[in-house]
Amino acid sequence: FVFVSEFLRTVEMQQPFSRITMLAASLITVVLALIGMEAIMFEFFNDSSIAFHVIIMVWAADQFGT
Repeated sequence: FVFVSEFLRTVEMQQPFSRITMLAASLITVVLALIGMEAIMFEFFNDSSIAFHVIIMVWAADQFGT
């Protein structure tokens, strides 16, 4: 969501593409981190579905924490 909103703001204000490159780099970093985290959790649980659900539950719990 943040990536899309920042991308649209960049396009509307016609800012240089270096900002878009930084946003894309941060998005790719997050995606790769999630894939790596899922791989580590898969090794622990031996099931990718359980690993994915654990990651989602931890993320949801983090959203309600302060």
